[in-house]
Amino acid sequence: MMPWGHAAVGYLCFTILSRLRYRRSPTGAEVVALGLGTQFPDIIDKPLAAIGVLSYGRSLAHSLLSMALLFTVLFVLLRGSDNSRLLFPFAVGNVSHAFADIGGSLLQGQHFGTTFLVWPFYFETPAYTVPAYFQNEYVLFVFTNQNAQWGLALVVALLWLLESGPRIGRELRLKRVAKR
Repeated sequence: MMPWGHAAVGYLCFTILSRLRYRRSPTGAEVVALGLGTQFPDIIDKPLAAIGVLSYGRSLAHSLLSMALLFTVLFVLLRGSDNSRLLFPFAVGNVSHAFADIGGSLLQGQHFGTTFLVWPFYFETPAYTVPAYFQNEYVLFVFTNQNAQWGLALVVALLWLLESGPRIGRELRLKRVAKR
């Protein structure tokens, strides 16, 4: 899944949870933490795989074990601070990223699509070869999948603007005014 697809899925998940948990739409700071969370696994794994430290771009930071360790460390570091409330949206974004990747893998018929969740205990590196007879269908699937992700991102951007977007600008202006 592409970055905008992860951001859209994460925002949908968090806005629902925010309505259920807090009875309000996400705040600007929560949206920023959520956005970082939705991109974090790829920010870590893709560059490390590109330079050969990891064997695949979905392993270390996509693993539920690594996520649990990361959330525990962040909880301990942020406990008692004003920023501790931002751990929840970050975690929602992070976990939604991994599960969105599972959906994409399963839609592509890749049986290894869930093994990265339990890395390093079990991990099967995918083969990148596509049979010649399948290439046209694969290209068509990728193209339509990208269109679906763009469509989802557009719908979520409109939802964000309707419920949170304008408030972020007000929050930033209020903080600047308060500092003066």
